[in-house]
Amino acid sequence: MRRPLRALCCLGLFNYLAVAEAQADEGAFHRYIEQTRAFRLKGEFAEANKAALSAVAEAEKSGRDANLATSWNNLGALYCDAGRYAEAEKLLRRALDLWDKVINSVHPELPQGLNNLAVLYLRTGRVKEAEPLLVRVLEIREKTLPPDHKDIAEVLNNLGELHRDQGRYVEAEPLYRRAVGIWEKALGPDNPKIAIGLNN
Repeated sequence: MRRPLRALCCLGLFNYLAVAEAQADEGAFHRYIEQTRAFRLKGEFAEANKAALSAVAEAEKSGRDANLATSWNNLGALYCDAGRYAEAEKLLRRALDLWDKVINSVHPELPQGLNNLAVLYLRTGRVKEAEPLLVRVLEIREKTLPPDHKDIAEVLNNLGELHRDQGRYVEAEPLYRRAVGIWEKALGPDNPKIAIGLNN
């Protein structure tokens, strides 16, 4: 019997490029992004979906490509959680394409989008497509974040899942151990993510 996949999708909380040029209408976009995250964490997916769709609408009105990519990424992550993989993949690819084409530097949320697409591939058995994305995410995060950042732990956990599902247990174990160590430091020993990592 195959174990359930415990790879984690990430939601973009803020669009760092747009913060500097925030206007009054930016507040609505960021409120919807935050509501999406909060409802998702509570497991209230219908409410999270409404907030995510509102964020997309605000981003479309603003004409800010980075906001649009962030909102597509978040909606794609929700659809992935709901098992709506075809819709999720389309949105995640659109977000990644927009970040790649329009924003010439590495956008702070690009690794989240790459991670989310990799998780979708893992959940749909497309392991060979997931691995290079996760390796790229880890490379970006290790260059841009402190070594004990929780986002590094999430990608380590996801890479561990990938290796475990392929029977590559020797490669998976140190990834899980490192993820758990980071989560314990960053989130505290009682955080549920510790249990996920230890269970893996």
